This record gives sequence, structure tokens and C-alpha cells, in this order.
Amino acid sequence: MIQRPRIIQVLWLLTAAGLLAAAGLILPRLAGLNAVYEVGPAESVARTHPEAALLTIAPGGLRAPVVNYLWIRAENLKDAGRYYDAMQLADLICALQPRFPGVWSFHAWNMAWNISVAMHTPEERWLWVTNGMRLLRDKGIPLNPRALLLYKDLAWIFYQKIGSNLDDMHMVYKQRWVAEMQHLLGAPPPGATAEVIDAFRPIAQAPLDKTTDRQGRDLIQDDQLRLLEADPNVAEYVRLLEEQGIPIDRNLLDAYNRFSREQPVEMVRIQPPTVSTPQDKAVSALINNPQYAAARAKLLAFVRAQLLWNEYKMDPAWMLALMEKYQVPIDWRLPWPHGLYWASYGLKVSNDTPIEAVNSLNTDRIALGCMKALVAAGRLTYLENPDRPNEPSVDFWGDWRYIDAAQREYLDTIDVICKAEGGTPFTKNILRGGHINFLILSFQMLYVQGQVDRAEYYFDWVKKTYGMKSDEWDQPLDEFIIMMLNKDRNLISEEVARTQLAGALQMAYYFLAVDNMDAYNRDMKYAARVYEVYQKSNFGTEYERLHLQPFEAITSHIAAAVLVDPYCAGYYLPLMGRVQLYSRLDDATRVLAYDRLVGSQVLQEQCRDEGLDFNKAFPQPPGLEQYRQQQLQKLAPGQQTPQKQSPPVPGSQ
Repeated sequence: MIQRPRIIQVLWLLTAAGLLAAAGLILPRLAGLNAVYEVGPAESVARTHPEAALLTIAPGGLRAPVVNYLWIRAENLKDAGRYYDAMQLADLICALQPRFPGVWSFHAWNMAWNISVAMHTPEERWLWVTNGMRLLRDKGIPLNPRALLLYKDLAWIFYQKIGSNLDDMHMVYKQRWVAEMQHLLGAPPPGATAEVIDAFRPIAQAPLDKTTDRQGRDLIQDDQLRLLEADPNVAEYVRLLEEQGIPIDRNLLDAYNRFSREQPVEMVRIQPPTVSTPQDKAVSALINNPQYAAARAKLLAFVRAQLLWNEYKMDPAWMLALMEKYQVPIDWRLPWPHGLYWASYGLKVSNDTPIEAVNSLNTDRIALGCMKALVAAGRLTYLENPDRPNEPSVDFWGDWRYIDAAQREYLDTIDVICKAEGGTPFTKNILRGGHINFLILSFQMLYVQGQVDRAEYYFDWVKKTYGMKSDEWDQPLDEFIIMMLNKDRNLISEEVARTQLAGALQMAYYFLAVDNMDAYNRDMKYAARVYEVYQKSNFGTEYERLHLQPFEAITSHIAAAVLVDPYCAGYYLPLMGRVQLYSRLDDATRVLAYDRLVGSQVLQEQCRDEGLDFNKAFPQPPGLEQYRQQQLQKLAPGQQTPQKQSPPVPGSQ
């Protein structure tokens, strides 16, 4: 007679055999999913994280309690304020569960959002934001390349954590990121959208091996550099650079940003490059040698493409594709284009698989949010800080050139939402309120910039499409805009203030250039009124992180932008018109704007083409050297307050 314990053992053995057989049946299915989601073998995880090699191949029954313990321990360490210890455990947890996107998402969020706000210094805040960013970008996504959740989270860090103003140190994050991208890519050229896109094209076309397994193995791919050196002029320039101790890597960018007199770096300086030693003089001469201009441009594009792909994990071709798709002059120094990049790139590689439909929709909305942010703040003003390069003075202004692209993105996103909800009518879509508010902001911006026909188009579009029927919407456009500004002075938003200020001041300076003083005084008075209303509103008084610069600093930023690139305001102003405008500005505004003019290679070339002496057309204003010294003193270590980026204004106005 078989004893009861033996019967139980036999039953368990039969159960185990059955489960093992069932597991064998699903192996082909799992292998197929591995191929679909590009999941590599366990050996790749062990190779990337050797400290987890043993547990990675251990049975789940052994691994599970260890991982649970590490989760509990990591949370306890975080609650105790031992953040660096918690980060080390988080990295180990991710290594032990490399194929679970939620694990990477949780720990990245913890670093970028929770731990960062527990810090008190700008350096610590930025460190933890970037820790979360890099955990996703450099580790989580390469191991889970089809996990849309991780792309969404990374896009959200750029869009919301860095790009929004919810964090009291948001300007610190913007400073750091803008400075990093300025060093990598430089400032885009002034001019029309096509010129900005064409300026980025060489980076997208530079030699680059985009084999996924090779990404990040080397920052510079030597075999791709050899392809570039097939051009004898490039090979000669490489040799000369290496003789000066400048290899073709980030060192080339360091030398270029330090010594170049070209526009992408010259126009953000407040003083000429310091060339003191014989070595400096030799490097400066080589960096600015016109004989090697073409070779230098190829090498710069090559290094930038290599670093984008291998360090920042970004595809330069996809960056160019976004610019061409939306037909917008993307300034990649800003955080919002990077949010747009990761949101769109995630959608591209994931193919909108059904299991991630919700994440896909959220990612679409992040892309939309980034495009809206570029309408409100897509034009950057940048002033270098020689002593602390990662803390430049920056500010952001509205850019009407993104409006049409943002409107198309809105329509596409609403279409996706309506279809996902089973055919919801367009007029009842869940984005209705935000869409209407965005279009109000847009036609307000267009109207104040003198683009009345386009403003009328969007005004009528909103009324017709959404059936807006009320006394407010029955008014003419100009009365509607004034009504909206006065509707509730306690709630005027930063976006409205910035776009209205930029538009009114751009038109004011146009009218000053063409000697229409009545229109100039009208628009300048309107700009001053908008500034005053915002500064006295809840947003402008209660929250320091939302404060605007002094009005004089704002006017100088806009004046410089109009003088260098009048197309930013949507109109054509010939060179002589800009000379006339400069001559009519007061000394204080000219002092604040002068260094940007000197740094504009395009403006200097235009003067040469028309036979004008730049120094006579745009003479140095009195008080300039005093201002430069004040600015350098202000930007010295220990003197700068990150939330207040306003330069001192010499004299009175």
C-alpha cells in the first residue's frame, strides 16, 4: 500500500512535469516576443552589469526575495535621506530586473522628481534631475528599446521638469541644459525656417554608424572619421589640429567654443576671446583660418553627430526629420525640442502596439505640449558667463513660426483621441478647452505683431469650428483681444505676457525704423501696459520663479533680435532700416543690445556686401565697457542668483 506522503510527492512531481511541459510549449512564443520587442539575451545584461551577473541567471524563486529586500531597503534609505546609497541600490534593482520598464520608470521618476526637490543647492538639484534622465536614456531604453513608457517618461522630464516653471529652480535646469547644448551645437543662424533647417543638415548627413550594438561603445567612431579624411583638405586640417594637441572629439568643440569668431559662438559672448599665450595664439589662428573653413565645418558636424548618437543617444537624422516634418526652425538648445524628440522617437520605434495604447496617447500629448511651449517660448536669448559657463543668462520669448505646426499637431492628436473613444464628435473632444485657449494665445500674438489676416483666420476658425456664441465672441477681433487682457488681471499668464510683450515690442521697433512715431509710441505703451499688468498679477507677484526681467532688459533683448533678424517678427527690414533703427535707440538699449550685434556674422557680412563700415553703421555706444564690467562682476562666482537673470541697466531710461 502506497503511503500518503509518497502519493503527495508523486502528485507534485507530475504537476512539476506538467508545468515544465507547458513552459516548453510557450518558449517559441516568448522567443517571438523577444524578436518583436528587440529583447537581447540575458548575457547582455550580465555584461553591462557584471555585479548582477549571478543573480541575473539565478532562478526566479531565488531572485524574487532578494529583489524585494532591495526595494524595501532602497525606500528606507531614501526616507532616511541617504539618497546616494538609495541610488546605488536602485541601479542594482534595475540591473536585476532589466526587462521590466516599470522598474526603470519608477527609479528615474524618484530621482528626477522626488529626490531632486529634497535638495537645496542648484548643483544638487540638477544632479538628481540628470540622474533620472540618464538612467532612462543611457540604461533603461537601450535595454528596452520598444518600451514606450520609458520614452514617455524621458520626454516628460524635458517637457515638464526642465521646461515648465513649476519647480522653484526651473531656471537652473534651463540654464544648465541650454549651456550644454550651446557648447555642443552652437546657436542656430538667424533667418527663415529653411535656413535654420539647412544649417542643421550637415550634422544629420555626417558619417555615423548607427548600429545599435555599437552605440555608446566609443564617443567617436574612428572608422567613420577615416571616411571623412578621404577629403585631403580635411585630412590636412586634422593633422594640424593634432599637432596643436586637439584630437577630433569634444576637445575640438572646446577649442572652437573658446576661440572661434563665427556667429554660433560669437553672438552669445560679452567679451572677445582671451588669447594670451603663444599656444592660444596658434590654436586661435588655426580655428579661425579661412583656408580650412570647409574642412572645419565638416569636422564640427561630424563630432556633433557622433556625440549626439553615442553620448546623448539621439539620432541626428530623426532630429532633422522633425524639423522638416513640422517646418519649424527648431533651436535644439531648448528643452522642449528634446521632449518632442523623445516623444516622437518613442512612437516611431514602438509602432503603437495595442498593449501600450494608453502610453502612446500620453506620449502624443507630450509632443503636443512641447509644440505649444515652443509657440510661447521658442525664441532664446543667451548671454555667456565666462567664469561659470554652465550658468549663462537666458530668457525665452514667443515665436509665431510654431503656431501652424502646433495647430496641425492639435488636430492630429484630437483625431487620435476621438477615434480611440469610439467616434467622439470633434467639438466635444477632451482637449477642447486647451485647444481654444491655445488659439486665443496664438491670434493675440499674431494680431499684436501686425499679422492681422492670420489672426483673423484663427479667430474665425475657433468661432466656426467650436460654435462659440456669446457676447464676448461676437466682438471684433481687436476688441476681443483687449477684453481678454483686461478680463481678470489677477490671472494673466506668463505665456500671454511673454507673447504679447514680444509681439508689441517687435512691431514698435519696426515702426521706429520706418519713422512712424505714432505707431511706435502706441505699441511701446501697450507693451509697458502688458508688463505692468502681469507684474501686478498673482503670477507676477506671488511666485518668484515667474518674475519677468526688468522692462529695460526685455526691450533690449527684442531690439537686438530685430536688428539681427527682423524675420523673427515676420517682416522684412532692409539693412539701412536697421541702421536707422539703431541710431534712434537710446544709449541704454544700445548698450544692452550691442554685443549681440557685434557677434552677428550675418549682419557684418550684410554690411560688407552693401559697402558699409559696420563700426560706423552700428557705432559702439557710450557706457559699453562699464556695462561689460558690471556684467562680468554680476556673473562672477557667488554673485549670481539663478532665478534672476536680469543684466544691470546702465544709466536711466
